[in-house]
Amino acid sequence: MKRPFLQFAKHEIQRFFAPRGVWVATVAAGVLLGIIGPFGTDTSIGVAPRILYWILVASLTFLTGTVLGTYFIQRGDASGWPRWLSIICATVVSGTVIFLEILGTGLILFQSLPKTITLTFLATNIYIAVGVITITYEMLAPNLPAVEKPPRLLERLPQQKRGALISISVSDHYVNVTTTLGTQMILLRFGDAIVETAPTPGMQIHRSHWVALDQIKSIQRKNGKTYVELPDDQRLPVSRTYLPILKDAGFMPKSSA
Repeated sequence: MKRPFLQFAKHEIQRFFAPRGVWVATVAAGVLLGIIGPFGTDTSIGVAPRILYWILVASLTFLTGTVLGTYFIQRGDASGWPRWLSIICATVVSGTVIFLEILGTGLILFQSLPKTITLTFLATNIYIAVGVITITYEMLAPNLPAVEKPPRLLERLPQQKRGALISISVSDHYVNVTTTLGTQMILLRFGDAIVETAPTPGMQIHRSHWVALDQIKSIQRKNGKTYVELPDDQRLPVSRTYLPILKDAGFMPKSSA
């Protein structure tokens, strides 16, 4: 359990903080809070240390909420929990950790327990409220592809990643689900993920890969090996076991082996 979570956390940190825009937005939020000085921080410390404090708090809470919130929601989904129970679990766990983070940084900065507890309580409640609103919006917003019955697998993805399915690939205890709007790692068995792609037409081409048929750009042969080329520049291998299936689907000449 420990290793999969650490792998998931590393993946989420890279995915959310690699884009420059995320860092800019996080620092900007910290600077804005530092200038405003909410919860009495405007009278407790100077402008410079206050800005640094709020940049630190904004970064810690965003990272914690992203990693723990996403992890426990996906864990609950994989365990068959109702979505509302997964949301409650994710919010409670991430809210508790964030409470401790703000409490610790506040004690170091203010060295006053009553003031720190008040600040921590207010800031944590705001986080929980924003988290609940955000997750609820993701559940209810009609942002899925315009099909009569979208694949159940898309419901496991963040709202901004719910495009047309391209491929599914095994990644240790997880699967990487790639759509036309990006890639998301989720905690789910490969076989269960394939089942949840219905009604999207697709096929397994390897023990570790599944592709949507309408996303196959071409079939390539190199050094005796066969690859499927996809729109996102992926080149996934086709194992010998699945070559006849690919041939029967009309993607390869009958003479191909």
